[in-house]
Amino acid sequence: MADAEKTLDRRSLRIACDELLFWLKRQARLKIQRPFLLPTCEWADTLRRLVTAVPELAEVFAVEPEQMTFRAEIPLQERLEIEEFVHARFNPRLRTKE
Repeated sequence: MADAEKTLDRRSLRIACDELLFWLKRQARLKIQRPFLLPTCEWADTLRRLVTAVPELAEVFAVEPEQMTFRAEIPLQERLEIEEFVHARFNPRLRTKE
């Protein structure tokens, strides 16, 4: 992650990570399995680059131009555990300063 932070804009990186975690949290809360639709914008481009640049993320997530999903080889039970972990622990606070 430190290497990714060197090559990616810090603000975009934070937004991209927040969006990924919001998606995982929403999946757990709504008890659904849907792809993460990626818009055409800076944070989504950053997220695409991040997932492909960080091997640990690339092992878990598959990125396509317009969406991101768990890789097919990740079992449903593991996906649910990841989502529940994020749901229980990701509670962002509003940031007023970077």
